Amino acid sequence: MQISKYSKFLLDIFRLDDYNRLKKFLQPQDIILEVGALDSPFTNYFPNKTIAVDIPPKGRFGFSQKALKEFKSRKNLTPVMASGEALPFKKEVFNKIICTEVIEHIYNDQTAISEMSRVLKPNGKAFLTTPNQDELPVEQGISEHFRHYTQKSLHNLCSNSFKKVM
Repeated sequence: MQISKYSKFLLDIFRLDDYNRLKKFLQPQDIILEVGALDSPFTNYFPNKTIAVDIPPKGRFGFSQKALKEFKSRKNLTPVMASGEALPFKKEVFNKIICTEVIEHIYNDQTAISEMSRVLKPNGKAFLTTPNQDELPVEQGISEHFRHYTQKSLHNLCSNSFKKVM
């Protein structure tokens, strides 16, 4: 899919906004889990110890051998090939979780949210973004999206697994 200059400009603005919010969200001592890490630029900018999770290569998604090699070259980053629906970690390991523009690609979103909640420490926080159904209806979205969320539906999804959702 060819991306227009205007679409790239909008994508860059959204990522800059997320980056600025993440600068406030992350603390230097945080151990981070990033779910769907392949397309995320954020682990490039933060020095935190980060476990970057993505699926095996599938279409344009997942960790290619090239991506794995690049991720392994960074000292603070450990790539792990896994699904958000079955995170291979013990309970309560991570201080922070980043999951940007990924949940709409996961078939069983409730399982993925439950898994993120399971591996998050009791006082930990998750940072989750997704297209807004009110702004980008599914029929106008990307073909790999299983669904889009309204603010209310995303809040309801997360409320089942997290104590506090903002």
